[in-house]
Amino acid sequence: MNAIVSMLAGRLYDRVGARIPARIGFALSIAGSIMLLLAMGSSTIAYVIVAHIVLMIGVPLAMSPCQTSALNSLPPQLSADGSTALNTMQQVLGAIATAVATSLLGLGQVLSIIFRKFADA
Repeated sequence: MNAIVSMLAGRLYDRVGARIPARIGFALSIAGSIMLLLAMGSSTIAYVIVAHIVLMIGVPLAMSPCQTSALNSLPPQLSADGSTALNTMQQVLGAIATAVATSLLGLGQVLSIIFRKFADA
């Protein structure tokens, strides 16, 4: 889904610029994130899959036009440096986000165990 939407986002960027696809992408990303935030243990797998698909449509729809617009705003001699900076920040922030998400999942698991013990008592 991500690869397909990235390709379509590039074509959409060529036609209408970065502003419209980015706004739609951020709105879909927020909607997908909220859907995942509201997922419970009783949520169906179909709900989680749909929420993830919405998120995976929104992310490349927002990121591809924004990155292209940012790189196009640089003078040609700085294009390689800009691309390197974007790729580096993407990797660093991806690693930080993974660590934060893993920590939050672990915290949620611990809190779930603690609340079950209090509920049983």
